[in-house]
Amino acid sequence: LRITRVTRNLDGKMNIIFNSMADSEYAIDISTDMSEWQELTDGLVGEAETTTYTHASPDRAARTLFYRVRQLGAAPQE
Repeated sequence: LRITRVTRNLDGKMNIIFNSMADSEYAIDISTDMSEWQELTDGLVGEAETTTYTHASPDRAARTLFYRVRQLGAAPQE
């Protein structure tokens, strides 16, 4: 599990692309210093091979932003 690419759209949104497995749940965290982390989302259901999460409102004043992905487990079946 790792982030393979991070891109910024023209409108400032960040796309975080990571390798994933279909039907597994993931969480995305953000940090400015890699010491304190804040969860952006959880319960993100992965797609086969790669998943993209769009961070809609990143702090544009932050000099550096760090992202990490955590696998939470299998997504609940309906």
